[in-house]
Amino acid sequence: MQDFQQRKKIRKILYSRGVVIVLGIITLFLMRGAYNVVQKDKDSKRNLEIAQRELGSARAKQDDLAKNIALLNTQAGVESEIRQKYNVSKEGEQVAVIIQSTASTTPVPRVEKGFWASLSAWFTHVF
Repeated sequence: MQDFQQRKKIRKILYSRGVVIVLGIITLFLMRGAYNVVQKDKDSKRNLEIAQRELGSARAKQDDLAKNIALLNTQAGVESEIRQKYNVSKEGEQVAVIIQSTASTTPVPRVEKGFWASLSAWFTHVF
């Protein structure tokens, strides 16, 4: 009988309001910590994806630069680059510059419109 009363006393202490409140507070702190860990995991995955994309673009840029360096190591590549940057030619070569005219040489005849045609054109332009 004493054993039964002893167990009843322990249960009464464990199920008291104070113990339940303390355990609830501890549970909230543990949940907050777990939430923070999950958020950090998501951030880490997002940062990993960004870093992998940047690595891919850096590798592509490195490949492009390696091709340009290989091209500049040849005589033809050096000559091509000098011609592009400085607009020069070799001795005996001639350069032809073609300029396209943007203005037309024939004047466009102006057509006089009536009041209703002007008003109609204005409404179609607005809407």
